[in-house]
Amino acid sequence: MSKGENSMQLSNEKIVSLFSVLTSLKGVKLPIKVSFAVKKNILKMEKVVAAFYEEHNNMIERYCERDENNKIKVQDGVYIIKNKEEWNRDIKDLLEIENEVDLHLIELTDLLNSNIELTTQELNSLEVILKE
Repeated sequence: MSKGENSMQLSNEKIVSLFSVLTSLKGVKLPIKVSFAVKKNILKMEKVVAAFYEEHNNMIERYCERDENNKIKVQDGVYIIKNKEEWNRDIKDLLEIENEVDLHLIELTDLLNSNIELTTQELNSLEVILKE
């Protein structure tokens, strides 16, 4: 682990949320230190996020109702789940799985000195990699 990185245990839920915020920042002009940390962290989380979505897609295949053409049913943009109790249990378990990741920390002052505007939710997601 190199300087500026922290090994941490994070749930899939936190990793997916953080990954989403960091990928949204890829196209934003940021101070070089912040931009580097964003890119580095995205690379470090990609395998965990890919594994999460692969399992999530397997769950969709397993739990969703299908129409007469064997296509997954969607109503108003939402999957129709056959067994909601099992789905809820398994999705909760999937989201709670812990992973050890070495993430590059971002100085809070570097982020504050940029012109970036973040929502409260985005800031909450970033909190695990911010240092004062």
